[in-house]
Parts: sequence; structure tokens; C-alpha cells
Amino acid sequence: MEITQRTATLNDSATLLFWRNSLEAREVSVNTESISREDHSKWFSSRLTKVHFEPFLIFIAEQTPIGMTRLDLVSESSEKFEISIFVDPKYQGRGVGEKI
Repeated sequence: MEITQRTATLNDSATLLFWRNSLEAREVSVNTESISREDHSKWFSSRLTKVHFEPFLIFIAEQTPIGMTRLDLVSESSEKFEISIFVDPKYQGRGVGEKI
């Protein structure tokens, strides 16, 4: 399976919200509650303004988004990042996470 990547865009909002609210994602998230569309939209729009300094990538196979990675600066006074990685549950167990 060939995997390509691109920077996240506003068009990815619904997919990312669906992934974030999946049971698989909530089980390993700091906040295990479901997130509302409104709260997600506010966060997502704000997060996209930082993609040049804090990468946010969507991974694609066969023209379908299959996962994402995100680097979030821990604090402005440090150069440490928290790394988020997610693979669409439909693609988990196939070695996709390793390739991402």
C-alpha cells in the first residue's frame, strides 16, 4: 500500500472529528469524552493557523485519508513537542502506523 501525506486543511474537519470521537481514540485520549462539532470546529480552525510551526499531517492511501500525525508545542518556552498519531480504525492492524 502506497501512502502519501499532506498538510491538514479545513476540509479534513469532519473526518478528524469522526476519528477523534471513535471509541479507539477516546480510550487513549486524555479527555475520553465525545467532543461536539462546535468545540471541534473552533479548536480545528485555530490549530490550522499553526501548521507552519507545528506540523499537522494527513496520510492518504488510495485517495482515502487513513491517519494523521500532529506535533503540538508543549510550551512556548521550550522546543519540546507532544506527538499525536492516529490510524483510522479500518486500517489498524495492517502496519499503517509503522509506515506513518
